Amino acid sequence: MPGVNWEAVKQAAVHRYHNDTPYESIEAAMLRWADQVTAVGAYFTDDDQIVIVAASGLQDLFDMVVTPNLLTSNADRDYRIRMRSKRWNER
Repeated sequence: MPGVNWEAVKQAAVHRYHNDTPYESIEAAMLRWADQVTAVGAYFTDDDQIVIVAASGLQDLFDMVVTPNLLTSNADRDYRIRMRSKRWNER
């Protein structure tokens, strides 16, 4: 979709960023994201159903609230960097 700013992250390798052992699932990996409001994914099942994955729920996304994920290492620093780079206060 041209014009839509999105990114894909290979979750199978994210544990290395946090110096963790490999995560047992995509949900476990997403629980470690610096900001939980962006920890949302989707996939199609074999019978073309859409499944939404949001380990911490969707309420912050619907409320447009961004907070640091205190489960991550360097949560405060990473949060400030992402707030600036994503320009969330402006948006």
